[in-house]
Amino acid sequence: MAIAILSMITVMLWGAFNQSLSIRESIVETDSQLQMTRIMISKLRADLGSAYIKTAKDNPNIKFIGEDHGDDDRLEFASFTHFRYLKNSRESDEARLDYFLEDSKDEQGTKQLKRRENKIIDDTSENEGGVSYSLAENVVKLNFRYCDGIKAEWKDSWDSTNPDYFERMPMAVELTVDFKKGDEEKQTLKTIFIVDTEFNETERQNIVMKGCPIEK
Repeated sequence: MAIAILSMITVMLWGAFNQSLSIRESIVETDSQLQMTRIMISKLRADLGSAYIKTAKDNPNIKFIGEDHGDDDRLEFASFTHFRYLKNSRESDEARLDYFLEDSKDEQGTKQLKRRENKIIDDTSENEGGVSYSLAENVVKLNFRYCDGIKAEWKDSWDSTNPDYFERMPMAVELTVDFKKGDEEKQTLKTIFIVDTEFNETERQNIVMKGCPIEK
């Protein structure tokens, strides 16, 4: 009888220990995901807040491009957020930035949200070269939308070389990211970044009222 009771207690303790480990691993994973999300939002806010374009005459390679590929969007633009690590290096604070998804090497069926930065902005640096790194893991959806400040409506894509948006940026960019959470669950992040600061407060409010909601 004593052996049976001892065995039962051992099984119960082992089960509780395993459950405790699972909970701890879940908490660590959640904390890690939250940290990556904060970094991703902070980086995008800084990059888009310093985004700029130039006329085709000044530099045709500096443009704002948002490609719509369903759940696998891509965003490319120039920004004044390049950090010079060497004091006397022959480079400026300008850089071509690219946000895109790439297949994950660790988690099958998911992707990484990556940021590529290229300090060279010319017709040879588009979508290649530079330095890229992962901002988020376990991503299953990346979607951007663009607030047209002239028409006061959301657009699924943007091209500053297109006559409809010629040589201008969106007033804001909406980001939607779905993360894989468990076997069937997913977690959705949705936020909005102000891009074009040329619109004053009154103009922004009018645009919001006409159908392009902007969160401050």
